[in-house]
Amino acid sequence: MTKIIPGLYPDRRLRRTRSHSFSRRLVAENSLSTDDLIYPIFITEGIRVKGKIPSMPNVYRLSIDMLVEEAIQVYQLGVPVIALFPYIGRDQKSLTADEAFNPLGLIPRAITAIKKSVPNLGVLT
Repeated sequence: MTKIIPGLYPDRRLRRTRSHSFSRRLVAENSLSTDDLIYPIFITEGIRVKGKIPSMPNVYRLSIDMLVEEAIQVYQLGVPVIALFPYIGRDQKSLTADEAFNPLGLIPRAITAIKKSVPNLGVLT
């Protein structure tokens, strides 16, 4: 025999699957883990450079050598991907984006350094 519960949604919401922690986890629509994270890193030219970004407190632009140290730590924490955001000087910018095609540019050198140290870390550019 089925029990009839009067009322219609939204006045009546059947929450029987939420009474215990295990059942809430079973029916959860979303779960977030380190597998879902992408770690942004801002990079710049130089050696041992950790420059402040005025518009973002506690966020820094790192030179490639410091970028590699950061990438190793991020990978050890279980984050699978980093996203690189380069700081390109005004003198290197052009209407045809020539620096983006430079094989010796900041991004190609950064990716090469990361892949030498942490080959399984994903890199987005």
